[in-house]
Formats: sequence, structure tokens, C-alpha cells
Amino acid sequence: MKITYDAKDRGFLRSGHVVDDEYEFLVGRRAFDRRLRIDATTVRALAGNRRTQFNHLKQTFRCLTPAIETEDDNDDFLEFWTSVAGGETFTVDPKQTSLSDPDIGPITCKLDGISLNPRRVMRQENTFRYAFGIEQV
Repeated sequence: MKITYDAKDRGFLRSGHVVDDEYEFLVGRRAFDRRLRIDATTVRALAGNRRTQFNHLKQTFRCLTPAIETEDDNDDFLEFWTSVAGGETFTVDPKQTSLSDPDIGPITCKLDGISLNPRRVMRQENTFRYAFGIEQV
């Protein structure tokens, strides 16, 4: 998938990158699962009648990368994540596998939650899988 974001300096800005410039990188896609959350209020009267008021439908995605082995790719990912951790928007194109492919359905989103879950790949030093959530805006 292709991720496009504006860089911020939060301790992980790559050498040669400039704050507020747009950068993009490719990362493999192991999982990209859609989740729908309904924000609704349900009220039950004393007589037993239920009434539900629909407020909002929130579409989120759970993203999981395959093993990221090179230090450069891990640094790209950490710069991206820290650049958007403050609620900044970014785009994800889950179907794009190379930067030269035409754009197919990019999603404008924000991080859903604040945790990044890097998982070390067994018996491989400095090789991680990342899991994170995004919310479509």
C-alpha cells in the first residue's frame, strides 16, 4: 500500500527530509480489514418500548504490514507514524503496490487510536511487523 503524509519533526525526521513537505512510501499489506462502528443512543421507556437514535457510522480499518526488514523501511514507517500521531490527515492507497501505478481508491484518514504495535519477527534482528488502526475522514 502507498502512504502519503506531511513530515513533522517529532524525533524521527529522516535525514534530508523537510518539515511540512509531502512524502510517500510503499509498505506491504498483510491485512487491511474494514470495521464499522455505529454511534447510536438507545432509550428504553418504563413501558418497555425501545427507541434508538442513530448518530454516526464510523468506518475504520485495521492495517497490518508484513515483515519490514531494512532499516530504511523501518525509519520511513516511524517517521510516518510520528508525523501523523497528532491527528494529522494522510492518505492510504491499499491497492497500490508501486509508486508508478495509477491511483486506485486512496483513502483520506487519521490514525484511529494512539498505539503503534511493532512486533519483532522471530529470530530476525531489526525486523518488525506493524499493526495500526486508521479512521476514514
